[in-house]
Amino acid sequence: MNTISEYILRKKSATVKRAKAFHNFSSAKVVGIIFNAADENSFLSSIDFIKYLQNQEIKVKAIGFVKNKEKSAHFPYFKGVKFAAYSEISLWKAIKNDEVNRFVNTNFDILIDISQKDNFAIKSIIALSKSKMRISRFMEDYLYDIQLKIGQDKPVDFVTKQIVYYLGSIQSAV
Repeated sequence: MNTISEYILRKKSATVKRAKAFHNFSSAKVVGIIFNAADENSFLSSIDFIKYLQNQEIKVKAIGFVKNKEKSAHFPYFKGVKFAAYSEISLWKAIKNDEVNRFVNTNFDILIDISQKDNFAIKSIIALSKSKMRISRFMEDYLYDIQLKIGQDKPVDFVTKQIVYYLGSIQSAV
């Protein structure tokens, strides 16, 4: 990643006012999810995870990333799910997608990155998010409050099961 872009993102993220707090799926009221919609298996597993959370009576807002914004018109409608292209997010200019701007400015109890991509657009959303708790796979990054060391090549359904398991385990230990 470009070190100048990384430097600017760190500076911008330092100005974000967020109240850090621990949440699990028992205490969370609003959860944000970032996922890869370009891959069919990832998309379907992400939608299953969203439905699971909604069945737990959690309000979910999700952003699915596609390679090309026009392709998002081919996706079926799911409550709380919007789509964006990587090209709509730039550090040098304002975020070009109103849905992404609203997502970034939402005070999520938990923000979960299940995209499994080390992408600057996704990193920018997470860095600028006002979420109380941020979760992802382990990436040696300053952005997350909880990182699960489960490997980058694991399928999304495995990742989401691990997130549910670990948040449940932490809850029972508290």
